Amino acid sequence: MGSFSKVLPPSIRISYMILPVALLSVYNKKRELFRQSASLIEQRVLFEYIRAGELSKQIRRLRKIYQEKGRYFTALLLQYFGDSIQVERPVSGVYCRVVIRSTDSMEVLVQKAKEHDCLVLPMTNLYTVNKEASTKEFLLSFSRIPSRELEAAVATLHEAWR
Repeated sequence: MGSFSKVLPPSIRISYMILPVALLSVYNKKRELFRQSASLIEQRVLFEYIRAGELSKQIRRLRKIYQEKGRYFTALLLQYFGDSIQVERPVSGVYCRVVIRSTDSMEVLVQKAKEHDCLVLPMTNLYTVNKEASTKEFLLSFSRIPSRELEAAVATLHEAWR
């Protein structure tokens, strides 16, 4: 299951589901229970966009932009946080995994970030980790932050977690 939300404008709300053959017959029996919100015209336009190779071009353009932003974001995190952070450089996508050394609990770090209008995603939301550890893991997204505002965003997070 997926959507095109990271590569197409938000107004295009089309998602998809690729089913194995074993589940296709089950889906076909119950598909009237699923509400299709995308019109046939929107689906047809997206089909032509994909067939013409434009979606592939768009993905390549965005991948380049996100790689550049990811490198810049990583450099800023290291510049501001120094030895108190480990940054796993994003290879693709819009998230950067960081490990913070802090005596504050995950909950306190999340709250401090929130008080500074920073949204952070604790890795504990994704899998079980040792809550007593002095290192805390987060996913930070940089996709919706314009490049010119990345430094201010990192500075704000640094201020929140000082």
